[in-house]
Amino acid sequence: MPTPKEPDSTRRGTRTAGRVRSEDARVATLEADTELLEEVGYRGLTIKGIAPRSGVAKTTIYRWWASKGALVMDAELVMHGLGGP
Repeated sequence: MPTPKEPDSTRRGTRTAGRVRSEDARVATLEADTELLEEVGYRGLTIKGIAPRSGVAKTTIYRWWASKGALVMDAELVMHGLGGP
């Protein structure tokens, strides 16, 4: 009797779900976040506003960050040389 194939999810170094994240999209989003934060403040900042400024879809932003707060924190860390991909 043949043995079942090992599922893709257990193979080392392979991805089974989702899309590859674009570093260009990440950088554009962080830049747009920083610009808008200076212009409108935290209360006025929205993912909906960041998306067109960055040229990135809202869904792409939410793939990288779970919330507006997480995005702002990441942008601040990157701006101060403490964060990265």
